[in-house]
Parts: sequence; C-alpha cells; structure tokens
Amino acid sequence: MKLCGFLSIHNEVEKGNLRRCLESLATYCDCIVIYDDASTDNSVEVAKEFTDLIIEGKVNEWGKEAEHRQELLQLALAQKPDWIFWIDADEVIEARGESFENGGIRDLCKSEEFDCYAFHETNLWRSESFYRVDNSYNDGWFCRLWKNTGELEIENKPGLHQRLVPPSLKSEGRAPLQIIHYGFASDSNILDKYHTYKQHGQTGWALHRLVDERTLHVKRVNPLWFHSSPVERDPNEVYRIPLVNKL
Repeated sequence: MKLCGFLSIHNEVEKGNLRRCLESLATYCDCIVIYDDASTDNSVEVAKEFTDLIIEGKVNEWGKEAEHRQELLQLALAQKPDWIFWIDADEVIEARGESFENGGIRDLCKSEEFDCYAFHETNLWRSESFYRVDNSYNDGWFCRLWKNTGELEIENKPGLHQRLVPPSLKSEGRAPLQIIHYGFASDSNILDKYHTYKQHGQTGWALHRLVDERTLHVKRVNPLWFHSSPVERDPNEVYRIPLVNKL
C-alpha cells in the first residue's frame, strides 16, 4: 500500500511550520509532493531535504488555490499511490496517527468501506497548551484522505477556502485522529493571518473571528496528541491581554 502526502507552502520556514510538518509526514508517507507558491524564504531548500517532487510557482497567486491543488494532485497521481493525504504546512497529525499499527493513518487505508476520510481539526489558540472550542473553532471536519479511484480531479473554483475535494469521492468515513493546527498557536501567527486575509479582500465574520475573543473558551490539549508533553501554562496569563488590543 502506497500513501502519498501533499501540501502547498509559502514562506513556511519563516513561520516556523515547514520542518515540523514534513518530519511528521515523512514518518508515514511513502512520498511527498509540494506546491511552493513563490516563497521568498528558504522553504524550497528545506522542502528538498524531504522530497524532489516540488512544483515551484514563480508568482504568489492566492486566488488560484484550486488550480494549484489540481496540479499537485496530478503530480501525486503520477506516483501511482493507493491513497493520497493532504495537509497544510501549519498542521500535523496527532502522534498516534504516525504509527503503522495501533490505529495510525495507514490502518485507515486498509478500508474497503470508505473511499475517503474526514479528520477533525483541533485549533491551538495563542499557545501550544490550549485549543479553542467556541465560535466554531472546534467544529471543523475536513476530507483529507482520498482513495485513488482513478477518477480524482479538483473542480477549478477561484478564491480562498473552497472545499477542494474531488467530487467523485462519495463514501466518507470519520477518522479517529486529530489534525493539530498550529496556525493560531501564537499571537503573531494570528495577527499575520488577519492582516494577510484582510489584504486579500476577506471581510465580515470570517475575518473578524480571528481576533474576536468575546466568547473565548479554551481547553487543555491532550498530551497524547504530541510526542512530548506540552508546557504547562496559566490561561489567565496567556489570555490576560485580549488579542484585539494587539491589532
């Protein structure tokens, strides 16, 4: 059974994400394919430590997410995998998911019942010790693991945050594994996302929820999600200054 991981990147070394993500992927994927969206840091150089299957974009094109994913998918399919798994560079699968046994992601690839799996996304919030559960932050399930049915293709829809899943996949299971999202794990990461999305035209609730903590509710992370125990933090200290005050 061959599992291919794929992701898009842009300046992910600068953000402190890329090596963490690729080191995790390399433990359970047989190959990794990457689309670099014209990084200006050394993301491509770091990526080449893990794979030579890299599409190097010449111009940063945020609005062409679907087009880029289709290019990635074609490159992944050229490796003749049985299953394909997508992840963002600021994410990792929980530690148990890397295992080849005992319920790891490769166990899911043995399924004859489902042709794809959705994974729950856990959003770390302003710390690696807590995750956010209010304001829809804990509601996300995303179809990430796809069986190579021979009919996989992404619909080319412009804009950000489209549901970039091949419509030919019909039978979806729910994976008992968490995807840990580090994109909100520090104030600087959140504020950078806020300003970047605002610059690219995002408005309304989808933008302002990034700094809206009026209903803030966090929980401590499960230590079993990580290879080493998270640092113990006092939530009163972490969240003493509201994020909106740092804009």
